[in-house]
Amino acid sequence: MKNLLETIHNRLNLNQNNLLTIDLFDEFLKENGIAISDTRIKPLRTYIKNATEFISLQPKMDALYTGTNEQFVQRLLEKQLIIPEFSFFRDHITEISKEVQSNCNGKVADYIPELKNIDPNQFAVSICTVDGQVFNFGDHETDFCLQSTAKPINYAIALESQGETYVHKHIGREPSGKRFNEVTLNDQGLPHNPLINAGGMMCCALIEPESSSSLRLDTITKVWQQLTRRKPLVYDSAVYKSEKLTAHRNYALAHLMKEVEAFPTDTDLEETVDLYIKTCSLKVNTANLASAAAVIANGGICPFTHKHIFSNTTIKDCLTMMSFCGMYDFSGEFAFKVGIPAKSGVSGAVMLIIPNLMGITIWSPNLDSFGNSVRGVEFAHKLTERFNFHNFDSLIGNCPKINPRIRKKVSKVKETID
Repeated sequence: MKNLLETIHNRLNLNQNNLLTIDLFDEFLKENGIAISDTRIKPLRTYIKNATEFISLQPKMDALYTGTNEQFVQRLLEKQLIIPEFSFFRDHITEISKEVQSNCNGKVADYIPELKNIDPNQFAVSICTVDGQVFNFGDHETDFCLQSTAKPINYAIALESQGETYVHKHIGREPSGKRFNEVTLNDQGLPHNPLINAGGMMCCALIEPESSSSLRLDTITKVWQQLTRRKPLVYDSAVYKSEKLTAHRNYALAHLMKEVEAFPTDTDLEETVDLYIKTCSLKVNTANLASAAAVIANGGICPFTHKHIFSNTTIKDCLTMMSFCGMYDFSGEFAFKVGIPAKSGVSGAVMLIIPNLMGITIWSPNLDSFGNSVRGVEFAHKLTERFNFHNFDSLIGNCPKINPRIRKKVSKVKETID
């Protein structure tokens, strides 16, 4: 990389006589949404932190960056990341988050005893772009259980291992129009889709069915570790036990599927339900889940490691399901008004995917009558009222909403929306 430090000096309005301090550089990273812990920037930070003069650093830096990370650093310095004016975008997200935080409607899930003990006032928003730009608001380091936000990933793992044709021999592709835990199947005797409880259990049955339950859980957990970059990633034993003791409806669904031979041959019903509940009990925080959402937004590639975790085809199928089945029996209204692929869970999490741009996670335990986070749904509405993130905003000529993908700044939000 040529003239790396000169480029940094120019970007920070310094000259060669000014010492490039780590504080100045870290402020530059923050302005552009890059965490100082980002491994892609770590070598550069280390050399700047240890620098005593400008000119001696350059030869070492020229040899340090090659390949993908070199391209990332160059794009960062040239303000060519996917959200070029990240601080401007961050200010708008902060404003929306503060507006939503005042909404105290809804109530925590009480049909799982352990969940009803959660503090309903907790609230967090995390964003991760396909370039690894991050923003966190509120209780973003507080753990919660995935619950149904695990379902898209279980579906993706099943697709990767078994293929779309085989998976959909056992799972339908239509919204159910009913409660997520309704004891019902479609006209073919299959779960309506993979994102409700029956479909979630079926996906678990399709993941490495020849392996033991512990090995199958290990496979799922390892995928989540790659998605979230969190190790170890474990399930909450208290929530698992609480949910297992009260899983009568899920067992009823499983027995119904067993009776009509919806499961693959030799499926162990008890192991399948157990695996399903353990995946729902996996612990993450919003920053972790936003990282996973960014992988989906990025076509299956992790923005930080550049590892191809899922195929493009798997992500396409997963996003299609999330677009019209991800918000329980509120999915149609959500698709119409918000227009973003999403998945919610009764722990209060909502995962939003804006393809080729970013993943967003909101967590707030108070739920509405559909089982979706009240604040999460309100945040999603306000987000697409302000930004051109709806799937079909591109069809509107001279769309008045903000497009954060371009450098042009807008001074006032009210001037950009009706």
